[in-house]
Amino acid sequence: MYASQTMMDAESSGDKRTLEEDGESCPSTPSKGAHTQKISKEKGDEVSNSTILAAINTLVARFDTQERKFEVLSEQLKQNCTLIASLEKASEFNAAEVKDCKTRVSILEKEVEHLRAANAEMKEKASEQDR
Repeated sequence: MYASQTMMDAESSGDKRTLEEDGESCPSTPSKGAHTQKISKEKGDEVSNSTILAAINTLVARFDTQERKFEVLSEQLKQNCTLIASLEKASEFNAAEVKDCKTRVSILEKEVEHLRAANAEMKEKASEQDR
């Protein structure tokens, strides 16, 4: 325990230089900004119509792809909503059936108790008649 504390004290005591002491600063790292695609320029600073048309067609294709994906996603969402609704109905039906079955079991348990008591009475009467 003491050995590790003295090592830590020795490390922090002054062997390290700080940026303020040196008067230097770290070289700045360029930020990772948005990467833009450079359009090749033809004839000086002018961009040709064909280059602009190609860029527009690329964007249109990209938007069409996204639109198809959203349509598929929308269709899947509709199907899932329908499925959830049917599962909800099935769950409600099953809950009602379980409740009905519990009621029937309760009635049958009472009936079994009554029949056992009646059976015991009949056995007792039969044994008295046999004597």
